[in-house]
Amino acid sequence: MKTMKQVGMRVGFAGILIVALAVSSAVLAADKAGKETKKEPTLEERLVAIAVEYTGIHEALAGDTVEHVNHRAAAIAKNADAALKLASKDVKRNDKLIETLKAVKMPANSIASEKTTLNDVRDNFFALSDAVVELVKNHLPEKAAAKYNVFYCPMAKGYWIQTDDKTRNPYHGKEMLRCGRTIDYAKECANCDGKCACEKKTGKCGCEFKGSNKNKNEHEGHGMGHSH
Repeated sequence: MKTMKQVGMRVGFAGILIVALAVSSAVLAADKAGKETKKEPTLEERLVAIAVEYTGIHEALAGDTVEHVNHRAAAIAKNADAALKLASKDVKRNDKLIETLKAVKMPANSIASEKTTLNDVRDNFFALSDAVVELVKNHLPEKAAAKYNVFYCPMAKGYWIQTDDKTRNPYHGKEMLRCGRTIDYAKECANCDGKCACEKKTGKCGCEFKGSNKNKNEHEGHGMGHSH
């Protein structure tokens, strides 16, 4: 015959076992919920992240430093790569975006992988800026794109974007920090067909951004030849 003490011990062990099982189930449920709620960034979020990291590189160059530039460039390349995978799910719809993302990755990888000097980063920043300007103004939603202003420096013949309108030149830094102007991207860049059609109409090429690289031999002096 079982004593009251033995019965009590069995009841106690059973209670502990029930509590342990309940805790274990709760932990598993929490883990499952955590996995379900942890979502990968969307394509739009990847593009925004590229723009944010880019502005960090711009600020560094405007201040004549390369501090954190490699890490930011690596983040740009990583987000561009992830965005490419997402965009490639619908190649027909995203063909232009895919082309632009590839153009973003190349200079970003160059900046991230090298022991870069200030001049090295600035050399690669021309191509990075060309691609990021196009990415922001042609592929971000209008509200997100509106946060960025496009600048052009006639001395460096280079473009860049900022979130404010106070010129901070990344190509010359403190030496010529205020050299440059904001441009109307939609008017000067986005409507160019790559053949400087606007020049035929007005006698003056206003589409430096799009027409120059493709037609620099035909339109000497109108383009973004990056001499600095």
